[in-house]
Amino acid sequence: MNRLMLLVNTLLIVITWTANGVHGCSCFPQHPQSQFCSADFVFYGKVLKEQVKKGPSGDMYDNETVRKYTIQVLHTIKGLFIRVDREVVVQSPGNGALCGMTLQVGEQYVIMGHRDGRKKMIRSCDFVKKTSSLSFEQMFYIFTTGPYSYLKNCKDGCNDISDYSRGCHFSHDNYFAIDCLSGSALCRKDKNVCKWYNNDNCPSLTYRPNNPTTTAETSYT
Repeated sequence: MNRLMLLVNTLLIVITWTANGVHGCSCFPQHPQSQFCSADFVFYGKVLKEQVKKGPSGDMYDNETVRKYTIQVLHTIKGLFIRVDREVVVQSPGNGALCGMTLQVGEQYVIMGHRDGRKKMIRSCDFVKKTSSLSFEQMFYIFTTGPYSYLKNCKDGCNDISDYSRGCHFSHDNYFAIDCLSGSALCRKDKNVCKWYNNDNCPSLTYRPNNPTTTAETSYT
C-alpha cells in the first residue's frame, strides 16, 4: 500500500508540474532578421483593447485562457493584406509557461507573428517590440524595402543566421555579439553571398560550420 501511495503521489507531482508550467517557456536568442524571415506577418500598430477569454472552470493554470488584442494597423510590412487604420485581432496564450505574452493598451509595437489556421498568434519567443525600444538600424531594416532591408534580404535567401551559418554566424553563447548584431547588423546579399553588414563594432567569431565540434573563438574588431 505504501508503495502504491508513493507512486500515486509521484504521478500527481509530475502532472501538477506539467500543468502549471514550472518548466516555463524557453526561447533561443534569435536575430530580428531571422524572426522577420520566418514570420507569417509583420506590421506596426497601436494596441486599442485587451480581452481575456478565460478557459473552463477547471483550468486553474490558464492553459486554455486566451488574450485577444485589438490593434489598429498603422503600417503593413509583410503578409498582412489590410488597409492602414483598420483593426486586426491578435491572440496569445494566457499562460506564460506556454509562451503567452501581454501587450500594453495604448502602446505602439512592431509585431512579427504566426498564423494558426485563421488565428493570428504572438508568443514571447516572437519579435514583438515597442517602437520606442528599437534602434535606428532596426527601424531602418524593418520599415524600408530596398537592399538594406530585412524584407529584401529575406527574399534573397539570407535567412540562415545561426551557429552554422557561413556568412552570418550568430552564436547563442556569445551574449555581447547577440546584442550588438541584433541591434545594428544586417545579413545582406552581396555578390551572391550572404554576409554581415554594419557589424564592424560587434564581437566576431572564427567558426567552421562544417564541423559542429569546432570551438568558436571570440575576437573583437
